[in-house]
Order: sequence, then structure tokens, then C-alpha cells
Amino acid sequence: MAHGGAGRVKSKIIKDVVHQFIELPSDLVATVVDRPLFQRLRRVRQLSLADYVYPGAVHTRFEHSLGVAYTMRRALHHVVKNVEEIVLPAVEEYIENEYPLRGGVKRRLQEFATLLVKDVVQALGKMEGEAVVAALLHDSGHIMASHIAEQALRDPLIMVAPKVLRELPLIEEHEDLTIKIVSRMAEEGVEVLYNNRPVDLWKVVEILRLAYSRAEWERRCLEDAEYHAPASPGSLGGSAEASRYATTAAMCIIAQLLSSSIDVDRADYILRDSIHTGSLSGIYDINRYYAVLTLVPEARHTHSALKASLRLGVLEKGVTVVENMLLARIYMYSDVYLHDVSMIYSAMLSRVISLLYIIAAHLHADAREGIVAGREEAKRLLEKYPALDALARLQHGVDNEGLHSLEEILSTATDDALFEAMTRIAFGRAEDLAGYTIALGEMLQSTDRRARAWYREACLALHLLSYGIVARRHIDALISGSEGIVPRLIDAIESESPHITGLLRRSTSPLVALSWSSYKPYQKDHAGSRIYVFRKRYPLEPVEIVSSDQARVSRELEGKSYSKLLITYPALNSTVQGMRQRRDEPQIWRHRRGKLSQDLARGSPLYGMLEKSCGVSEEEARKTLQTASSRARELALDLFRYI
Repeated sequence: MAHGGAGRVKSKIIKDVVHQFIELPSDLVATVVDRPLFQRLRRVRQLSLADYVYPGAVHTRFEHSLGVAYTMRRALHHVVKNVEEIVLPAVEEYIENEYPLRGGVKRRLQEFATLLVKDVVQALGKMEGEAVVAALLHDSGHIMASHIAEQALRDPLIMVAPKVLRELPLIEEHEDLTIKIVSRMAEEGVEVLYNNRPVDLWKVVEILRLAYSRAEWERRCLEDAEYHAPASPGSLGGSAEASRYATTAAMCIIAQLLSSSIDVDRADYILRDSIHTGSLSGIYDINRYYAVLTLVPEARHTHSALKASLRLGVLEKGVTVVENMLLARIYMYSDVYLHDVSMIYSAMLSRVISLLYIIAAHLHADAREGIVAGREEAKRLLEKYPALDALARLQHGVDNEGLHSLEEILSTATDDALFEAMTRIAFGRAEDLAGYTIALGEMLQSTDRRARAWYREACLALHLLSYGIVARRHIDALISGSEGIVPRLIDAIESESPHITGLLRRSTSPLVALSWSSYKPYQKDHAGSRIYVFRKRYPLEPVEIVSSDQARVSRELEGKSYSKLLITYPALNSTVQGMRQRRDEPQIWRHRRGKLSQDLARGSPLYGMLEKSCGVSEEEARKTLQTASSRARELALDLFRYI
């Protein structure tokens, strides 16, 4: 345990695989890290099922969050250092020697630019605690399976399911839940300390909103974060308006450090994921990354006013390390995040979670109204499957939950609880849950003629996919192979194009899953994600990295989208694969046979389990699986014809 300087508390030193040593104030550790709300992140994996391909990828959101807090702390220190040692002297020299103004106006602009930069730097120093706490808690809203749980919210199955399912509430994404968690901490007066100073949790909430809401960032950080001052003499640095500007600008800069193209979140996870997977293509020089972060000022003079703004950016000499970081992320997507087998297992788990969402929502309603199994039976099922109980309570909103109740709910929304439920289902020890699923179909048959068949297939899907995940037996998949076409398909799916929705309605079923992953390495369409470069020769005229003389990679990445689309389904050994196309047509899909197909030979013990749980004979199950294969093929052909 190391000692801080005068007026500081002791530090906690944590040994870390990425940063070697993470140093945080011990009072911050005591008031945030040691809370159950943060400790639960030990049971939420960072990359979910990536360890099925890369056995070392078992790291968690807990260690990542510690790493992001440490990275935020170091990044802020270097930003301030670079502004004081490089940016301010360059601005003063430029105005004095080269700016095309004379006399008092020139001095006025110099005073204006330097005082405001100093004000913002001072505000950043005062908000270090809020910045580090925002970084520490930025993933506190993640539940089981991390991003796969959010992928399940976008599952087309819910979009095309029977009407009664489409009306069920859905869980919020982790950013919204994070903001609600920190807001509840603020409302209940939770004391968070940073170097003996109370942290303003409402400022933390505001930083998180700016980081995660594009509309909020553009409203506050583009419209409100440009300072205007009259060109005539008067007070600048000490004015109330300058102080308000400095506070807003500082929060916007911290928000960019938390979520942008060069944020501390990806600075940590690219390296952490690379090291834990053993795919060293994600390695870049993080110490150099810290050293080039700075604030990029812009100031100009008009006939009536002086205007200035500040944004996060990098020194001109840092363009290379930023481009290395962008490339490292691309290579990690190529090698790890978009790995075929990893994505197949992610699609399977996403479908399991979406089915559990549906069952949990019904159980929650049943526990209140006793429609299907009766209130007591529904409550018993929720108690027996903590993961279902957590999903049910999260779906129905946490707005009125106290912090203690939130901690209780989230403590069971973990990978441990999810895998416990899937293990029971996979080996036929969840007949009560299967029976409830079948009963839902019977009950809803009178209002929706598809419901009975849909829920029976949902029961089969839940069992087969849970077995495939627990036993590491992935299902078959059709995988996209044409980059030019896939982004257009994904855009059409996400915009719920009527034609695409019609295709999905005809072919998607509980056993046929359509999933995708898409990302842009450089998001120029979002002003908060643009990377600006500070040039000493023109310190008040920032340029985007794509316009920098030193840029080599950024210009090539601008506007690019990297995507992969999958259609997954459990196929039988006898299933004939392949989709014949004309020679002049691009081959969009390639087939990857799954290991689960080998376990579905005639007479397999799996069929006995399915009959016991879902009341489906072997012949009925085989017929349903054969139909699923046909639907998958039809969906693949229909999507191709759509483009």
C-alpha cells in the first residue's frame, strides 16, 4: 500500500495484467469498489462466450472497469500537462507573432484564449473525482452475458413473434440502466469519496448522459459549449459566464474521454481482450496514447465578439499512435469479435436469453394475476430460477426501486445465474419450466392461432440451444461473405423495412435466428467521435485527423463499415445444404456445419429429453428441425433477392 502526497489518502495498489499496477485512492475503493453493486461485475464476463474459442478470455467487467478508471485518471493528468506545457505557450506565441490583428485587439484575443483554456483546465482538475467515478461505474448497468443480453433485445424473433409477445416490455440497455443506478445513488445520498473529497454524483450522472446520448452531447457540447465574449475590454477569466462555460466544457471533454473514437474505455478493452485471448493483433502503445492526449482550442475574432471552444484531441505527433489504436480495434474485430464460431455461440445465447425474456415477462404477470399456473406456482418458478426473476423485475422497470433493491436484483442478473438455469434446462431438469412454456401456447391458442405451435417450438429451441451452449456443441450457420451487401441488409433490418419484416415473419422462428454485428472504425457522422489534431503552427485552427498531413490510415477508414450477418439453425445430419446461384451472382452465404448435428442422429438420448420436457416425439422433433432448416435456407435466399 503506497502513501499519497500531502492532504491525500493512502492508495490501493491492484496488480493488473494490462497496466501492471492500478493505483486508486483507498477511500474511492472503500466507497465504490467494495459495494455489492460493483463487486457483482466479477460475475459478468467481458466477452461472454469468447472463451469457447479463446480459453483465456474469461476476464470480467470488474477488472475492465478498474482499468478504465485508472486509464481515465492517467489520461486526465496528461491532458492537463500537455495543455500547460505545449498548447498554451503555442497559442500565446502564435497570437503574438502571427495573428493578423494589431494593438489592443490582439492582446484582447490572447487574454481571451489563454484565460479560457486555463479555466477549463482548472475545471478538469476539480472534476477528476467525478471523471474517475464515471469511468469506474460506466459498466455497472451490464447484466448477464454483457452485450449479448442487449443483442437479444434486437432479436427479430420478438419483432415477428405472436402479437401477445410483441407487446411485452423489454429491458433497458446497459447505458440507461447505469445512469439510473448512479442517479439512485445520488438521490439516496450515498457518500463517494475521492482523495478525501466528496464526489458530486449528479455531475457523474450528467457526464454519463453526455457520453451515452448523442442528442444530449450535441445539444450541450456543440450548442452550449462555445464561449462568446464582447470584443471590447472587460473581465474574462473570472466572469460567471466564463465559469459556466468552463464547467460545461470540462464535462464534455470528460464525456469524450469516456465515449469517443479515442476514449479510455476502448483504450483498456482493446489491450485487455487482446492479452486474454492471446490474439496479440490488438496490442498498441498505451503509454504513448496517454502522452499525446490534449485539448484542441479554436478561437476567432469577429467585428462584435470573440468566440472560443475546446475539444478533446491529440498532438500532431500522436497521429501515428491513434491510427495504431484504430487498426488494433479493426484487427480485434477481425480475429476475435467477428470470429465465426464465437458469433455462432453468441447467436445461440442471444436466442436463449430472448426466450427467457419472454418466459420471465409471462411469469411476472402470472405471479400477480394467476392466468396460467396460478400466482403461487409462478412465484415458485421465479424463486427456483433467479436469472428469470432478475429478468422479470428488470423488464418491468427499476424507476421506483431503491438502491438496496437494485443491488439485490442485479446480484442475480449475472452469468452464474444464467448458466445455472441453462444447465438445468440442458439436461432435462427443468420440466416445470418447459411445462409452463407449453401451457402458455395452449392458453393463448384461442387468441392467436400460431401461439401453440410457436411455444412448442420455443420449448424445443430453449432445450436444444441450452444443451448446445453448456456442452459446447454449436449449431449450423449460414455466414455472410460480401461486405458491400451486408451493411445494406443490416440497415434495412434495423430500420424495420416493411419488406424485410415480411421476409422475417415468413421464415424466422424460435429455431431460426438471424443475428449480426456491425461497426464503423471512424464515426465522422457523430461530432463527439471525431478526432481533432492540435497543430503548433496553427494552434487556434484544429483539423480532423483525416485532414492531417501525418494521417495514413484514417482517410481509408472514413465512412467504412465492417459487418457480418448470420442465420443459425439446428440441422439434422441428413439435411442437404447449399443454395445454388448463377455464376454471375455474388456468393453471399457460406455454410458452417455445427457439432450439434452429430448429436441429433436417430435414437439420440436428446430426443428422449425433448419428449419428456416438451411433449414432442422423436419424429415430430425431427420434422420440426427439418422445417427449420428449410426456413433458414428460404430466409437466406429471400434476403439475397431483396438486395
